[in-house]
Amino acid sequence: MRGLLLIAVLACTGCETPVPVLRFAVSDGPAQSCESLDCADVPLSCDTWMSIRIIDPADPEAPYLSQCEKVPTTGLLNLCQIARVDLERTALPIKDLEVQVALYPESMITRDPDTNEDICPSETQYDAVNGFPVEGEMAPALGGRAYYRPGDEDVTVTLGCTNLELLNDPTCVGLATVQVKASVEDFDLAASVTPPEANRLSVTVGEPVSEGTSFVLNPGSVTALERTVTAPPAWGTAVDQLFTSYACLAVLDDTPQSTTALTCDEAKVTDDDLSFTGIRLTKATLDQILRALSLTQFPANGMTIGIVLDTNGDPLVNQVVTAPGATVLYLSSDRNSVVGTATSGGPLGAVFVSLDAPFGTMFATTSGSPMAPQPLVGGRIEGKATMTVLRFADPIVED
Repeated sequence: MRGLLLIAVLACTGCETPVPVLRFAVSDGPAQSCESLDCADVPLSCDTWMSIRIIDPADPEAPYLSQCEKVPTTGLLNLCQIARVDLERTALPIKDLEVQVALYPESMITRDPDTNEDICPSETQYDAVNGFPVEGEMAPALGGRAYYRPGDEDVTVTLGCTNLELLNDPTCVGLATVQVKASVEDFDLAASVTPPEANRLSVTVGEPVSEGTSFVLNPGSVTALERTVTAPPAWGTAVDQLFTSYACLAVLDDTPQSTTALTCDEAKVTDDDLSFTGIRLTKATLDQILRALSLTQFPANGMTIGIVLDTNGDPLVNQVVTAPGATVLYLSSDRNSVVGTATSGGPLGAVFVSLDAPFGTMFATTSGSPMAPQPLVGGRIEGKATMTVLRFADPIVED
């Protein structure tokens, strides 16, 4: 976790208690998770105001400090920037105090008609158990509370992402388009598709959305990419759409009854350039995988199909794939059955599948190299095959 701190006087002038620092942490769940413990990974794309209130818990209506400050930026639009707020130096009594911190968008800020000073909402309620803001119409984007007790050397306020989208509304990001570039590899060959094969492909990009307990990527929610290079084939386009959580490249062969293969990655509204290596999954290969799973048809909720490759693009044997909370199945070296607890060898080996991983599950392997492949996004999207090709960048080191 990347730490944040503001130095503040939290004790009365002339007293012998330590002068503590005010620190911030980020919620890792289960309540109001920010999805990352690194403040640099928590985007604040819109103008942000920070409220800092220090109160006597017995008299919350008369705060000792009530500061509403715009968070300065230096071109970095993330949570780390709150450490740049200068906290007002205020002498406080030596007693138990409650420290409340909340972040708001400009739309929730009012101004004093006489002084023109910014005024942050003051009626935010905090959960008695986890200390995060109670969700509701006037809840902040992020917030949390902690307690100072005389003698403390620091006070750490853990911020929960209550309504983070308030500070990442596309209307205030200022990006008009996202440049998307893509190449496509054949799943069986781990090499670029040929120009004739590329002519038969439909390549689009979009963001899956949740519907009930499932994720979907509807045809009306994707943008087609145009061929930009003939050989080796490449695609690209400027997308008039901002991606808030994920972006998926969809590749579909024109063979009848083919299934769309998705390559997905995490994305933010601040991204203005995305690059993909998509996967072409032939109908023959998919049918072979389904037979190995004793399935007569493609699962309606979707599935994850993956492979582990070495630096040369060859299948890697004895690789254990992790997918937290999900079941990973390994296909035999001839792809005719499910077998073992690690990837098989041979030209058709190293294939793994998951039928129950929810979309957003991270698939990874760490065996055999000092530099493991970057974990990849997988999981079920209705009617689609989500592809996870875990490829080592370095040679494998034998034990």
